[in-house]
Amino acid sequence: MKLGLRWRGAVLVATLAWCCAGNCAAAEAQPSAIPYKRDAASGESSYSRVAIGLIISGLLAVGSIYVLRRRLGLQPLAQQAKQLRVIETQRLSTRLTLYVVEFAGQRYLISHSEHGVTSLASAPAQKDAPLERVE
Repeated sequence: MKLGLRWRGAVLVATLAWCCAGNCAAAEAQPSAIPYKRDAASGESSYSRVAIGLIISGLLAVGSIYVLRRRLGLQPLAQQAKQLRVIETQRLSTRLTLYVVEFAGQRYLISHSEHGVTSLASAPAQKDAPLERVE
């Protein structure tokens, strides 16, 4: 969830910078050689345009995130069910590690070395269950 909030904040800052840059460029492009009376409402309309632009871009960003999550089937990490659990890890040497992993009601003893990953034994996922040899 924190990543989503950071991303939304980055979009908001980028939108603010884009809108401010556009307003500054428009202000510099206007010649001031001929003086004329300006209405107070014209200055307020530029701020209201910026506010409306920010609201619209924020809604578009939130909407696009929602659509992408729905299309890609992404869920927040808290809602995902955990099917895999590492019970224990034991490093035997700098290049060899043993793992006891629980998956789908079974416990597996797995060896990880420079040559790959090998399943050594399995047992039902119960407390103090002996491991069976896997051939």
